[in-house]
This record gives sequence, C-alpha cells and structure tokens, in this order.
Amino acid sequence: MKCYVIRNSPSSNMRRSVPCGLLQTYADQSIKKNSASNHLPSVTILSVVFAICVLY
Repeated sequence: MKCYVIRNSPSSNMRRSVPCGLLQTYADQSIKKNSASNHLPSVTILSVVFAICVLY
C-alpha cells in the first residue's frame, strides 16, 4: 500500500509519497492533541459549576 500527503490550494497542488507508519503516527498524535483541546472548555465550565456548588 502507498500513502500520500495531498495538499490542494488555489496556487498549487502537491502530492508527496510518505511512509504509511509515519502518516499513522502523525494522525494519532493529531487526534490526541485535538481531542484534549476540544474538551477543555467543557471541563472548565464543569469545574466552575462544581466549585460554586461546594461553596454554597
């Protein structure tokens, strides 16, 4: 199997062959980073609500 990184922009199109393992590693790390940052606002809100409940 061959894996490619593809980038399309108005000025250029790029298709570069890359090792599949490297692409999978990048995808796994990207998902972990994005999921942590996506949950931060909800965790912050829940922490504030919990703190208010404890104080009253």
